[in-house]
Amino acid sequence: MLCEQPIDEWRAIDVIEINGATTTFKAGDKPVFTANVPTGSNSLPQCEFWTGSDGSEVNSQKFWDQNITNHIDAFKPGVTYRYGIYLKSARGFYFTPNTKLVINGQECGYQVADSVSDEDSGWIYTLWLSTDLTFTLEATPTPDPQPTPDPKPTPQPEVKPETKPEVKPETKPAAKSPATTTTTKTVEKATPAKKSDTALVATGDTTAMTATALGIAGATVAAAGIAATKRRKR
Repeated sequence: MLCEQPIDEWRAIDVIEINGATTTFKAGDKPVFTANVPTGSNSLPQCEFWTGSDGSEVNSQKFWDQNITNHIDAFKPGVTYRYGIYLKSARGFYFTPNTKLVINGQECGYQVADSVSDEDSGWIYTLWLSTDLTFTLEATPTPDPQPTPDPKPTPQPEVKPETKPEVKPETKPAAKSPATTTTTKTVEKATPAKKSDTALVATGDTTAMTATALGIAGATVAAAGIAATKRRKR
């Protein structure tokens, strides 16, 4: 049996001071619990815990942690996680509705999830606090199937496609349609060449000789006719 000295005066706890709590994580990190209180503190931490917006939980004390079905094994992207802590007051001290919470040097709001208090005095002896300290890990972006082009791409030599000689089938030239094809021919009029004087002289001599020949022939015919007439008269 432990005999305790009677408490002459109960005192209120104005500030709950928590130091060294790990409150930042990356996706895939496992929960760790490192909170402590200053030496001689009248607030005695019993456990730390995290609750997720997806209904998941994790607790630093095995007694409560072993009964969690939706357990936080690692922090996931896209889920909001909230920090909580369970505290008891030291003997002769109590919490009040106005007790402040300071975590890692920063005052933090909270909601009382559960508590044990004296109905007559209203003094609070234990507190389950769900704090306003939260974090949400961003979802991992889906990798772009197309690689991001280099802002300054290295110029590459242009590769021309291999060209194969085109084999054309032998075809007869198509007849041009007179309705669609018009051929314009330029006909130069030949300027009649002037006969030179020599040509004229030659032409004149030939003509004179022809006339002379015709005249001789005519005279011969006429003479033959006259001779024939004389023979008939005889």
